[in-house]
Amino acid sequence: MPLLSSFIPPSNNLIIGTHIIPGTNIPYRNYSNTFPVKLFDLVSSEDEGIVGWQGHGTSFQVRDMDKFVNLILPKHFKHNNFTSFQRQLNLYGFRRSASYDKGAYYHPQFQQGQRELAESIRRVLAPGSEGSGGKDGNGTSTGGGNSSSSNSASALA
Repeated sequence: MPLLSSFIPPSNNLIIGTHIIPGTNIPYRNYSNTFPVKLFDLVSSEDEGIVGWQGHGTSFQVRDMDKFVNLILPKHFKHNNFTSFQRQLNLYGFRRSASYDKGAYYHPQFQQGQRELAESIRRVLAPGSEGSGGKDGNGTSTGGGNSSSSNSASALA
């Protein structure tokens, strides 16, 4: 008796946990310990006198910087560098409020009581980071731009 193949033909669907997102072929792993989820757990569980949700539940604020840096950051992120923490916020698309919640950070998918929204937050790609034309590790241009010297060289060929 021949063995039945367990081959599943490729599809244009992305499986995330038990959810399927149609029309994608992007490899993806859904780790529950990403920065936004750790941040959600931190803001939801720590002393509100140090860090906590704002009253409307759509932003959070660090209220005691010294305690946050020396007690909370090392506990959740294994460092006490607030600049690094801010960089992570920026990489995930968080913005600092300049309105009545001055100093608070917000993201449309970061809302009190909705951890599943935080799980869907992904890093934001910097402009121009998808293609060539960047710099290598030594700060040297990798090409990809439309400089006149490369255009005239190709015109001579």
